[in-house]
Amino acid sequence: MSVADMLPCTLRQANRRISEWILDMSLRCLDDQGASILAFDMLPDEWKSLTSENRRRHHLRMPCCDGSVSLRRTPEGLQHFMHKAVSGDCVAAHESGAQMRLKQAAVTVARSLGWHATIDVWGRSGEDELWFADVVAERDGLCIAVCIEWSSQADEDLIRRQERMARVGIECVWLFRGVGFPVTETLPAARLAEGASEFRVELPRQYDRSASMPLETFLEAAFTRRLRFGEPIGDSVVASVLAGSTICWHSECREETEIVTGIHFEVGTVARVLTLEQFDDFPELFEQIRPHIPRDRRVGAVKRRYSHTRQEEYLSNGCFACDRLMGRHYDHDATEDGEIIAEVPVLLTDRWRTLIDIAGCTSHWRIVPESDAEPKA
Repeated sequence: MSVADMLPCTLRQANRRISEWILDMSLRCLDDQGASILAFDMLPDEWKSLTSENRRRHHLRMPCCDGSVSLRRTPEGLQHFMHKAVSGDCVAAHESGAQMRLKQAAVTVARSLGWHATIDVWGRSGEDELWFADVVAERDGLCIAVCIEWSSQADEDLIRRQERMARVGIECVWLFRGVGFPVTETLPAARLAEGASEFRVELPRQYDRSASMPLETFLEAAFTRRLRFGEPIGDSVVASVLAGSTICWHSECREETEIVTGIHFEVGTVARVLTLEQFDDFPELFEQIRPHIPRDRRVGAVKRRYSHTRQEEYLSNGCFACDRLMGRHYDHDATEDGEIIAEVPVLLTDRWRTLIDIAGCTSHWRIVPESDAEPKA
């Protein structure tokens, strides 16, 4: 008997639109030997036969509360188990048809890729540390869970649930109907969007439109371990040096000079302009840029200078003629007439990734090609 069959089930009460409610439904029940039966695994004739047998023997039970079971079909033909009578202690009795279709889809994808998969699994990661997953798939000693959240959850609760599963060696991916869930390296997640004929998911990003794809595409990536967080370390990207013209502020100079207004950095579909000051703690990274600044232009030297206004040193522009510090406020004037003066190929490293994160290019989850899939455990 599996852990899922032995442990009690207490599901959260989800917020649903009334039109989505299909009461007392489940895709799984237990027979009189404690073995799981999945509704979508049964052919129509097998379903009909099991229905007749249960009417005679009343041998099927709900895994959540040990309640009696009826076998039903929705108008759309979805086979499911239904509580004959709901116990007051059972909060697993209300699950929408959409949630059940999502579970079935996850199991179908996992099985097509050679995983053994089941639904509604409870386990323990320690004393009084229960965890629940809508789907758990196992293959070659590796376990991947899929958790479907229909209602909003506190970030700390989600992270705590993730940690509990991680402690017993289960990797978990999340599907959220709502927005506002954490986008972190410890919580692989996507947003659900129900279309007219299929479910789609979106991988949230901060500075561009979220990457949308069919649910099956996301699940295939999860079960083939092709979900990655953050920038593609080791890839080559282009950093564009932006510059513009301004007039030196000092009365003894007043020469026209060009200053670097930023480094345009594009990773995947996320684009940001990094300022010189953001390179202040990453001097070795700017040294990769410096040799590509054209010498045939009136671009002042970029180096650390002391600012009497700010009473500190920082990486700054200088006047091409007199080398006096050109403060950040001159960048705004120069930006209006700015242009790309150099394009620099950059190999992404952990240091580049740290700088990009600090600069506000929030990392996100992405799907890598099959050739980059992680090896089996």
